[in-house]
Amino acid sequence: MVAVGYDENGVYILDPSGALIAYAGLIPSVHQSGQTQYQGHITKQGNKYIRWSMVEAAHRVIRKDP
Repeated sequence: MVAVGYDENGVYILDPSGALIAYAGLIPSVHQSGQTQYQGHITKQGNKYIRWSMVEAAHRVIRKDP
């Protein structure tokens, strides 16, 4: 499956390997030091409208499925 969308910058095509999640900024930030790795909050570096729609869709699924 390939995601295709449109925003203020034009048309974009994303491959299925997590590119949509990365584009939306929903991936966690990562901090590493030696053997220790910490995953923090989401980066919020992507498209805020895609991120909003994905979060809203998840909230609706949670509300509908008890």
